[in-house]
Amino acid sequence: MSTGPANTGPLIPGMLSAGGRGASRFGVQALLNIAFLFLCGVAGAGIKLWRTGPVAEEVKPPAKKFTVVLAAADLDVGREIRSSDMYTLSVGADEYRTLIAGKTCFSVAKELVGRIIRSKVDSGSPFTLDCVYPDGTGPTPADLLSDGMRAVTVRMGLVGGLRGLVSPESWVDVMFRRNSATGSPESTSAARTHTLFAGVRVLGIQDSLYPETVLRKDSRGIIADKFEVTLELTPAQCEVLKSVEDRG
Repeated sequence: MSTGPANTGPLIPGMLSAGGRGASRFGVQALLNIAFLFLCGVAGAGIKLWRTGPVAEEVKPPAKKFTVVLAAADLDVGREIRSSDMYTLSVGADEYRTLIAGKTCFSVAKELVGRIIRSKVDSGSPFTLDCVYPDGTGPTPADLLSDGMRAVTVRMGLVGGLRGLVSPESWVDVMFRRNSATGSPESTSAARTHTLFAGVRVLGIQDSLYPETVLRKDSRGIIADKFEVTLELTPAQCEVLKSVEDRG
């Protein structure tokens, strides 16, 4: 009776046979190759990540802004625009479209300095091309006349009320002083002053129609004794004024 181990075969079947021994070596070699390739792939990915660093987030460009010039106060017709009358505002596309309401507006403030208001501009409103006169131009008396009224220009002496206190768009009483019958000093008391018209609108002084008009001075700083004033009168008042012409 044999007392040796019942099974003396190899732990891995086929290891001792020539064919089994070759197949086993081939399988181990294949596993080693696969493991090597895997490690190479991991190492390559790590090197690439190290070189490139983390992927940066895409930065969106800032939204486009539009500049518009707005009125700093209510500006009436005939006013000469000053730098203090306006300010600029930078807004987004949606707000810009709302502000301009389909019109062409100014975006550079200095282009408006010295221009004349053609139609009233409310505070906070944009300056459009049609609200100002073309550069270097302005209104005429006919542009400012009320319906049914006439513009009459008269030559006046420099009396107290006209020394800077009266300007275009102000309202005055027109008074007429009749010349005396003779030029003698005694006849001065015979001269009388009459109020021809009360509450007459002044359209212009000299060649200016702007409310801030200041009478021009000569090189010596003296204001001329005589100058022209344009008044807004009714047709009937024009006839009265014509009838007293050269009489006082």
